[in-house]
Amino acid sequence: EWFGGSPVPYHLVALAALLAFVALTIYPDKSLTERLGFECAFLASAGLTLLAWRWPTFLWQNPLNPDEALWVAGALKVTADWVPWRGFDGTTSGPLTVYTLALPAIFGGRIDFFSARIIGVCLLTATMVRLYYSVKWLAGARVARMSIFPAVLLLALSKDWNFLHFSSEIVPIFLTTTALAASAYLARDASTKNGRIVACGIAGLCLGGSALAKLQSAPLILALMIFVATSIAFAHRRRWKGASPEGLVFLFSLCLVPGAIALVLRITGEWEYAVRSYVKNTIGYVEIGARVGPSFLFDSSASYTAFLCGTLIVLAAGTGAIFWWRRRPGSRSLCLAGAALLLLIAAGFAIYIPHRPYQHYLLFSVVPLSCCVASVLALIRETDWWRRRETLIVGAYLSLFLVSALAVTLSSAPTPLVAEIASSSTGKISRQALAISRYAPPGSRVAIWGACPEYYVQTQTIMATRFGQMGPLPPGPMREYYERVLLRDLESSKPRVFVDAVHPGAFVYQDRATQGFETIPALAAFVRRNYQLKEEVAGVRIFVADPSRPSEPASQAGTTPPARETAGWRIYFNKGGGSEIYRGSGWSGSEPDFTWSDGTVAKLILPIADNSATLSLHMKLGALVRPPELLVQDVAVYANHQKIADWQVTDDQEFTAPIPAEVTKNAAELNLELRIPNAASPQSLGLSYDGRLLGVRCYFVELRRR
Repeated sequence: EWFGGSPVPYHLVALAALLAFVALTIYPDKSLTERLGFECAFLASAGLTLLAWRWPTFLWQNPLNPDEALWVAGALKVTADWVPWRGFDGTTSGPLTVYTLALPAIFGGRIDFFSARIIGVCLLTATMVRLYYSVKWLAGARVARMSIFPAVLLLALSKDWNFLHFSSEIVPIFLTTTALAASAYLARDASTKNGRIVACGIAGLCLGGSALAKLQSAPLILALMIFVATSIAFAHRRRWKGASPEGLVFLFSLCLVPGAIALVLRITGEWEYAVRSYVKNTIGYVEIGARVGPSFLFDSSASYTAFLCGTLIVLAAGTGAIFWWRRRPGSRSLCLAGAALLLLIAAGFAIYIPHRPYQHYLLFSVVPLSCCVASVLALIRETDWWRRRETLIVGAYLSLFLVSALAVTLSSAPTPLVAEIASSSTGKISRQALAISRYAPPGSRVAIWGACPEYYVQTQTIMATRFGQMGPLPPGPMREYYERVLLRDLESSKPRVFVDAVHPGAFVYQDRATQGFETIPALAAFVRRNYQLKEEVAGVRIFVADPSRPSEPASQAGTTPPARETAGWRIYFNKGGGSEIYRGSGWSGSEPDFTWSDGTVAKLILPIADNSATLSLHMKLGALVRPPELLVQDVAVYANHQKIADWQVTDDQEFTAPIPAEVTKNAAELNLELRIPNAASPQSLGLSYDGRLLGVRCYFVELRRR
């Protein structure tokens, strides 16, 4: 309540944490700053600054980015099936990202957006710690504290939601920065023999794991592999006997994580799918993207622009000062400068190659730019100018980044994440998720068609398939393959609830007519036979498994007859009655009590209760008539292409027609056609401006066993 009443308390706490971080950054007493206690206090203040500014995001129970919900939903699936690419498919993100988010389950914790964002802040803090030691081991603690200062400001004070959510870049950034710290340890003079072996192992594990966290980090991985190999070679020069153990340890650890994953995929038979999904699809994703120009670096985010412009000013001024003093730099400073330049080029490739102007891609550049700043500061520190004007240089440097970051943050209005702290703390979730929870308790299997994986997170349910986002694929050679995988997953999981989340306002999939699950015939048949529509909430349709019949294998849906069930079920055609999944062509939208046919032919596809029995069809219909021009609507009824009745429809009344057994024998479903040759528009009859070609209005359809 104290924080929720006004944003002022939040800013007071956040500014206090920031002030402590600034004070420890500029503290000049070398006798104190070299101690381990001071170092721990400084790094803790960096983490507390990130926490103090970002904690309101922890309470928000909705995704800050659609991808965030995808990773958290995958983490929930890990608790039921941990095999990568069988239990979950992270698309362009590898399994290590999802495994990281599943860590709370080990300790009995809850996996949701709250835990994901806490893990994100912890990983970012650990990344800053690794960056600090990377610079410290090559340029000293003073430069290290100053070098992480701009990065902490960016990550803490940014209001851009794409920097605040748990993105798939966070894990590979943490891993590659850890490898960078290990490389810096190898390059320093005071490293021990055992310490070097451990550093080689850590570097290899992190770089091998980075490729399975996000394939986009490959340029950074290659750059750091060069840095590690160079550090090993230069440390031993021509003494190959000393370099060989380190190189072998590095290569072994580099292959350890990919090798373990490859072994699991081979054993489970998912190798081909994983290569197709993670490697081939990622390459295809890159090929269809548009080009990203340099303006993306300056236009996408005000906080990142402030960070980038401050960095460019420091690089330009520092480079000028270095050339002015013309002092020969030390070997370690040159090593840091070379590594920073190589990392910056690699980060540029990682951001540019996907050809997508996504803000969170810019996170790949934060550590390389910080290393560039550190290399310039290290070179300046070797000049006489630093000894004469240290206080001025440090003050100007910190002021440049601090003033610009605070100006961007405080000049804009508080984000909803801050303004709605009180309401966010109550854990409100969407109406659709509340409705799903009525039919699917936490831990049950649910299949959600569309791009709304946040429903899994909000309901704490488990993905029934490996796909967090399910939707129709464009025509091509891969479409049938992925549809078969989807149906096979549905067959094995038998979800309790099927949700069609294609609705206006949804992410990506919004048009039910062209993107709904009915666009895949086998999936539509599977849903018709095994589920009943219970309700529609804000455009989201919720289907629940019919307990009166066992679930049919999805791979056989539409090709084999369903199991026997009790006859006498009725489909209502009023709004919310659930008739949409049974309609073929020739129907208009549902109205409060009925649905009009639209055109001269209206088609229905009905599941057959017993394909060896004689059935009867019951329908309540009314007609569009206008005496004396149009006295009656003639309706010819066909079942599986055989005529079974001729009806004359005027006022609302019930009609019945027998369906012979030979019509439904060996049939998977009943295809009904209502042929209405005299359908007319109300406009042509002078009734209204309605131009639809209306024939009959349907109230319900019922099949009974005779």
